Amino acid sequence: MPEYCTCGAQLPPDARFCHKCGKPQREESLPSSPEERESEPELMAAGAAPPPLPALAAPVRITLFNSQAVGVSLIAWGLSFAGSALASYLQMPQIFSALWLPGGGLLAVYLYRRKTGQTVTVRNGAQLGWLCGTFGFIMAVVALTLMVAGLSDPSVASSFRERMEASGLAPAAVTQMLEILSNPSQIFAVVFFFFVLFSVLPAFGGVIGAKLFGRGRAPQGH
Repeated sequence: MPEYCTCGAQLPPDARFCHKCGKPQREESLPSSPEERESEPELMAAGAAPPPLPALAAPVRITLFNSQAVGVSLIAWGLSFAGSALASYLQMPQIFSALWLPGGGLLAVYLYRRKTGQTVTVRNGAQLGWLCGTFGFIMAVVALTLMVAGLSDPSVASSFRERMEASGLAPAAVTQMLEILSNPSQIFAVVFFFFVLFSVLPAFGGVIGAKLFGRGRAPQGH
């Protein structure tokens, strides 16, 4: 290290700058910011390796223990059932009444996506649709049970026959319906049919909903 600066001033030992002209007396590589100076020892201790990327969160499972999924499915089922009842009341084509089951599954995926901001996979969409259909199945079984219990009374069965025939249903069809509802094996077959119907169609609608609404930008805060 020189004892004199180029300006002629005598330098003290280990001087970094000239006290007269301010000229640097040695080259140094300084960190560009206080943050870099603070993190420099940590990077050296870690071998200057970059921090690992955060792991992607796995999609939340859709089960009966997922309160958000259950609540959304219940709302979707209620709205789709109300739409089906309205279509029947307005005497719209039967296709509108038949679409309420897959429509409920599709609506459940849309509402769940809007509520949670989470990505809905095809599998999760099918599970949301199945949950939605489960509520419909429970309602159908309860209604069937009440009907069977009521028709066990001959007077109720006679009144039921009169109402069905007055609505335009053929007497033979009414008789067949009453026979089915009085036969335990036939009732079991009806329950099984309801189970398949309320499981497959809403799950199919949930798959379609996952394809349409399952991905996208998560809302703020998620």
